[in-house]
Amino acid sequence: MSRKVIANVVVTIDGRITGPGGAADMSVIAPHGVSEQARDRLLEMTRATTAVVGRKNHEGFAGWWPQVASMPQADPRDQVFSRWLTSVPTVVFSTTTTEASLPNATVVDEDPAAVITRLKAEGDGDIRVLSSISIIRALLAADLVDRLELTIAPEIIGAGGAPLFDESPRSSWQIVDHVASDSGAIMLTLDRTPAPDRAAAEMTELPVRRVLRVREVVESERLTDFQGRAFGAIWQTLAAAGSASAEHPYLRCHQETATTMDVEVGVPVDDVDYQGPAEVGSLPGGPALVHTHVGSHASLGEAYAVLAAADTGELVPAGAPWEVYQWCDLSTELDPTSWPMPEEWRTLLVQPLQQDGSEG
Repeated sequence: MSRKVIANVVVTIDGRITGPGGAADMSVIAPHGVSEQARDRLLEMTRATTAVVGRKNHEGFAGWWPQVASMPQADPRDQVFSRWLTSVPTVVFSTTTTEASLPNATVVDEDPAAVITRLKAEGDGDIRVLSSISIIRALLAADLVDRLELTIAPEIIGAGGAPLFDESPRSSWQIVDHVASDSGAIMLTLDRTPAPDRAAAEMTELPVRRVLRVREVVESERLTDFQGRAFGAIWQTLAAAGSASAEHPYLRCHQETATTMDVEVGVPVDDVDYQGPAEVGSLPGGPALVHTHVGSHASLGEAYAVLAAADTGELVPAGAPWEVYQWCDLSTELDPTSWPMPEEWRTLLVQPLQQDGSEG
């Protein structure tokens, strides 16, 4: 089982991780790190079997935490955390030093995403990223954070505070726990909601589909214009036959050069005699790999990468894939104003397959 990566950090309402005075200004953040509830969270952190920090936090932790275990006046929860931090295997990311100050710490000068990917595949137990902002940002960008523990300080900093999420890609999260602290903060535990593109592609068996289609070689920069013309021709052909299609339209690019595309737009239809600018054709049946992408088409490349990485055994691609636009249909004339926002578009990618060595 893959290990869970958990990152904890204190942020303001507007997502800042420092006060208005810059990187050294912890005036807004610090009071919320020593509440009763924050100390309870320290105990939760000690369940992890690997700690991850950046150089600055490593130096700060090493200068304080090792001595806490032997302080008689220290909170018992702080003492437990102290003993854990000085015994747990710790990865320190740094480009400027090779010396570790904490026991069991190893300094690495590598891409955090690559290191964490390796760690997730090895060993057991959670991996805890201890408030190290540069590491959290890098892991969010690589979609490697499974759980976020955010302490939301009840402050809006505005200009001046360092933002945590400004350069992070879009992602979805589910609140699984929330606690109000006696310092006035809200402590949220959020688990990553798997996006469809994070799921594996699936094998299926497709029937041969009769379609109405328009196929042309067009300049790549004119693709959107072609789609509009093709949908219009298909709708005109459907209307002339007194028919309609509640099926979702598709686009299939048979071949592409640096400047042109041999592209087909169509929609599955019934067994009706159609006469018009669109022609009757078919989409192949048989084994296929399918995968659903949610979001604008600007990020479709991520979904195609999932298809390309799928294990299909002895089966190989049988011609070009196609995209099924599940967010619209041709039961009525296309009305773009009725479509959902692009970030809600569901596009099914279909890659037909065949036995390796068989005729395409």
